[in-house]
Amino acid sequence: EPDDMEPGAKGTIKVLDGSTALAVSATICLAGIWTATELGIKGGGIPIITLYVVILATAFPRIGSALAPAGEGLATILMQLFFATVGAAGSVRMVVTTAPSLFAFSFVQIALHLGFMLVAGKMLGYRMRELLLASNANVGGPTTAAGMANAQGWRALLVPAILVGILGYSVATFMSIAFGFTVL
Repeated sequence: EPDDMEPGAKGTIKVLDGSTALAVSATICLAGIWTATELGIKGGGIPIITLYVVILATAFPRIGSALAPAGEGLATILMQLFFATVGAAGSVRMVVTTAPSLFAFSFVQIALHLGFMLVAGKMLGYRMRELLLASNANVGGPTTAAGMANAQGWRALLVPAILVGILGYSVATFMSIAFGFTVL
């Protein structure tokens, strides 16, 4: 399959655009935390921030698309810091020796997920790269899916991979909260 990366494509962040993206993000976070505090919802900041972002992105897609290039550049920088931090502290050997049953359960769960995605996706006519990114977004979220899309040079699939991961977070966040209140 041909590479989706444009020849000579280079991401740059303009100071004004980056500052605007950070200011909008900080404002949304402040509003979400303030709302949770005012409503007395302990630990509700992140779900409310998620709700605000989904509402704003849906209601004002032009504003979101104008901020997207700067946000993508800043996200790439922060993603690299995230991967470095997690990678520095992680040890597969420690997980296998201290919690082998958890490791085995996770391995089987992810293997079954990937197998189902590949079989069902091929039957529905999706390309392998789309299936792998969708699976990654489902299991690891938007950060790992974006990292995989970048690493593979699948530039055209970067935003869809992030959106699928964010959609999963958005839906799962509120389903988990509802589950916690009704079942636990």
